Amino acid sequence: MYADDNARRAPAAAWKHAGAAALAGLLVAACGTTSLGSSVGTSVEGEGSNLDFLWMAEHPWAPSFQQSGRVRLYAQYRQGGQIVEQDLGAGRLVAQRQMRFVLPHSLRGVPDGPVCLFLSPGRNQAAVPVRTASAGETARFRHADWDGWVRANSARNNDAQDAETLARVLAEAEQRIASQDKALARYGVRQPADCARMSVPATAVEANPRDVIAPAQQAAASQRICVRRARNMRNQEYMNPAYRVDIHEAVAQFRPETSLADSARRQADARLFLGHWQKWIDQTGADYTPELGSASELLPFAGTVPPAIKNWNTHRQTYPGTPAPQAVVTGLLDGYKGCLEDVAKQLAVRHEAWQKARSSQPERDRLYAERKRAECSTEFAEQERLKARVGELRSELAAARARLGVTETTRASTARKVLNGESCSL
Repeated sequence: MYADDNARRAPAAAWKHAGAAALAGLLVAACGTTSLGSSVGTSVEGEGSNLDFLWMAEHPWAPSFQQSGRVRLYAQYRQGGQIVEQDLGAGRLVAQRQMRFVLPHSLRGVPDGPVCLFLSPGRNQAAVPVRTASAGETARFRHADWDGWVRANSARNNDAQDAETLARVLAEAEQRIASQDKALARYGVRQPADCARMSVPATAVEANPRDVIAPAQQAAASQRICVRRARNMRNQEYMNPAYRVDIHEAVAQFRPETSLADSARRQADARLFLGHWQKWIDQTGADYTPELGSASELLPFAGTVPPAIKNWNTHRQTYPGTPAPQAVVTGLLDGYKGCLEDVAKQLAVRHEAWQKARSSQPERDRLYAERKRAECSTEFAEQERLKARVGELRSELAAARARLGVTETTRASTARKVLNGESCSL
């Protein structure tokens, strides 16, 4: 009775509400004589940008209408062949049975034709009928004075946004052109042909890094590094007290058993360490920065050495002056020799890699110059594209601003009109 193919429909469950059923009965009676009349107990009145919804006390939905914000106003219109629906907001009570809606100055899109309005308690709820079914469409109505004004305003807003966007894009493009012009000017390039002959500075030759040492000095550097790691073994900052050991003291007191097969080798290891210690101890203190690794590194040694050191330290608490056991000293000497070998290998590898890098520098400089010249040509092509685009943007912006000049709008008429009879369909 009060819905057709174009009207807003409620879910099936909504029609089970007692209010809806009562309203349906009254609408049937409205075909004859009833106090609700052809506008089914409502009055929709437009006055400029205000839209008032009024209802009779006998209206079955009157209790629901009486709640401020309960009823919302919706707009439907076609844009690009598609129907668009927009929520225009809730109404507020301004009198006992009068709710006011403020119509917007513009819509999200630009309507292709008329804008249909309808009232509803909310999304997916039944539209509020404002006329009987004898008029065909029961819920949607048109506010012609506002309709033309909002359509023109929406078009103007679109033009204003277009102009704003074009102005921003144009400014960004002009800024990029200016920035690239400066970058090219630094290379003395002013036209595309200059790219092929532009001068690209060669990479500055870097001084040898600290860990790149000539082969003749690598042995001495290895000794300094390993003596520093050996002295760290007695430094309370780096060592747990239980495992702390003065390697120099332990080795100086070492007397290998002559019966052992490797006694002579162990004596030679001890002399080697003591010689290096005496030579470098004064140069590897707090002011020394190792050529390789950190200043806090320790000697590498087998896993059996720390427990042996701990046992020796515990024993010396009762028997001070007890020399280090042979297992401790030989383990420490093996750790020192292992340090020398490892550091020497690392220094050799670093020097070789550095030499290779130095020898390939001219070729890398040549390839770098080729890449910069290719980038120069690419930047010139991009400049030309940007400059052409800037011309297009300026034309588009001028057109958008010109449209703004001819889409000035006047306020909607303030004459108050009853809109129940202004049927609207899409």
